[in-house]
Amino acid sequence: MTIKKVKVSSETVAVLTIFIFAILHRFMLVAVDPYPPGPDLGLHNSIINSILATNGEFTRNLYHMGGGASLTHPGFHFFTIAIIKITGIPDYIAQAAVAVLFSSIIVLCAYLFTKEAWPLFTAPLIAAFLAAISKHDLDMLLWGGYPNVIALAIIPSIFYLYIRKDSPKNTLLIVMPLLIGALIFTHSLSALMFMAIYLPFLLIDFLILARHNRQKLENPPWVFLLAFILGFAVASPFLIKAVPAYLDNIKRGMFTGGIDEHKSAVLLTRIIPLEIISLALIPAFSIFIFSKKYKGHLLDRVSLLISSWILIPAFSTQSFMIGLYTDYYRLLYFLVFPVITFLALLIDHSFSFFASKIAKVFELLKINFDAAIVHSAFTIIILVLSIFNVFPFFAVANTEFDVAKFYDVVSTSDFDAINWILLNTPKEAVFVSQHDYGWWISGFGQRRTLSATEPQFLIVPHEFQAATVAKSILETNFIIKNGLIEIWEDGYVERYNPILMVKPEWAPSSIPVLFLNDSEVTVFYQCGEGQFIVDASQLHVKSVELKRNENMTCIIITRENKHLVFKRSVNVFKGSNFAMLNFSFAVVDCSVKVEYLRLIIHGDGELISCGESFGFLNRWDYLCGQIIPLNKFPRVRVLTSESPKCFELLYDVGGLQSVDVAVAVGGFKTESTDLRYVQKLFLNMTFSPFNKGLNLSPPINVFDYRDVIREWNISFIAFKRKDYPVKRFLNDPLFKLVFINDNIAIFKVSGMGA
Repeated sequence: MTIKKVKVSSETVAVLTIFIFAILHRFMLVAVDPYPPGPDLGLHNSIINSILATNGEFTRNLYHMGGGASLTHPGFHFFTIAIIKITGIPDYIAQAAVAVLFSSIIVLCAYLFTKEAWPLFTAPLIAAFLAAISKHDLDMLLWGGYPNVIALAIIPSIFYLYIRKDSPKNTLLIVMPLLIGALIFTHSLSALMFMAIYLPFLLIDFLILARHNRQKLENPPWVFLLAFILGFAVASPFLIKAVPAYLDNIKRGMFTGGIDEHKSAVLLTRIIPLEIISLALIPAFSIFIFSKKYKGHLLDRVSLLISSWILIPAFSTQSFMIGLYTDYYRLLYFLVFPVITFLALLIDHSFSFFASKIAKVFELLKINFDAAIVHSAFTIIILVLSIFNVFPFFAVANTEFDVAKFYDVVSTSDFDAINWILLNTPKEAVFVSQHDYGWWISGFGQRRTLSATEPQFLIVPHEFQAATVAKSILETNFIIKNGLIEIWEDGYVERYNPILMVKPEWAPSSIPVLFLNDSEVTVFYQCGEGQFIVDASQLHVKSVELKRNENMTCIIITRENKHLVFKRSVNVFKGSNFAMLNFSFAVVDCSVKVEYLRLIIHGDGELISCGESFGFLNRWDYLCGQIIPLNKFPRVRVLTSESPKCFELLYDVGGLQSVDVAVAVGGFKTESTDLRYVQKLFLNMTFSPFNKGLNLSPPINVFDYRDVIREWNISFIAFKRKDYPVKRFLNDPLFKLVFINDNIAIFKVSGMGA
């Protein structure tokens, strides 16, 4: 028996080396810390656990953003479940391993596609290497877009079969439908983008290519149309359940701009300038020139496919013009692959051109010269330069490790807290947490979690309310909005209390205009022969009350010590740009006399003084904050003109036993930042609790954290200590600290009345 030796070409060795490098490089990136980076791992694990808990149901997520409808296609999650069941490895390792594998397969796709597309030797290897270090593909892996990664490996596999000349029809009609069905089952946006490229290209193939190149086409367009239809048939069991859920959420505003906070956030943070997108025209049309040179005609399947593959995702980023809203940056991922194949072609052609010119020069000098050696040398040089970040489209190893650190969500201490949650809290418990860590709590702690996620990163309508609730609870206790101004108040901790904000039309959220701090509300008083100076923050909080009616909402904070009872109230009125702050002190016995009351009011912007009012002009945001003393004009001085800027208000009380001081604070937008215009605006702004157009004013909207906790049945608050103050919850009798380590604090809601 003789054993045949298998000959392996140097090209095969090269591409396999690049493939192995891609796997190792990606593995090192996701293993830079004990736990893979990316908040989306939490989302994926919540889907995996929901599927396992419901025996395969994939249209509902039990944990993510408080639980509800799930529109994340579950192909990746079913595949990962199989890996977990077979190997028994931890779920986060299984997720990362699957993603690393498919992200590396893109390298092989780039090689095979380019080799089939162009009759060039080094272009396929260049394409494979550029795919291995593609910054966009690596970034997607690091923020946890695992279904996207798999979809971006499936799409070029389908198009490779399309352009391959020797594919048997039977093979195409089996493999392509399976790939198309897998794509639909794996990722919604990728499936839509694939159809947006595939169907117009297929139509062009029918109308133009099949007519002019009928004899040259091994597989006519009808084969690929049939494969597409069969692909939908493969995915039909999934589509039957998923399509009604999509239609229901689209009616509620998903993708169509019906969710105001999502629309505003997307337009502010995720729009890509048309000038940048227009650069896609260069490779999209240059590809036809190369087609003419290497294949003898402008139009063929490869050139039309690559051009469509670049232009359609690029200009889909401008879909807000037709009323469709999504994360437009994600659309750029779909043109990375065709751009890489174009760059590989361009690099190979350029080096071949220069090598031939150099060869002619040496030929004239009668020197023996091999142009192929120069071609190869040029190729090696450009690939080495790409490693050192000469080309921004591609990644450098060191910078990508920094990116991995940026997207890192949990350390060992953070995951210890998640394990504590899994073992020590009821399964029906509802958590509130921040965006990234909250997604890991829902996925790995297996608890319903409201996460404070920014609206541009959400899609499903029910998630926006959950995110707003979580964000509000983590940031403050009370929020009062009357459509003109917004007041935040904590109550139990001395910081920015209250803070007044105004929302410009262009901003997704309100911008602070001015604020006080209880540590800077100071009372100077005499008790017997003793002189005392005390800040409001040093007084014990006795009660926090919220009173409201149709036209006014009031928050009253009562503090006391053995000498004084201090009340600070914030009154917000319907239809008014001003809120009224009241500061009152009452002595405990007649031996106490109040001498002075000092208030410090902070703001952002240029200091303005005009008549008996003063304030701040924020030139950048076209916002003003104004302060009007009401019952007695204090001595006012600029305490600091540097950031943060602030005024000091000093009231000479004169030894009274009770003090009541009122200050109106207002916020409003300005059409001009001219100083004279703003001063005139200040003079015309007068404080009136109730405006004439009261009935036409929007109602006052109140966020009371106690009511929201009851409504959502919230059980625990968990957050990273570096992001939110522990003291705020420690001081509040509503919460009890149940877990704390170097990074994480977890509070249980307790003392909540019926």
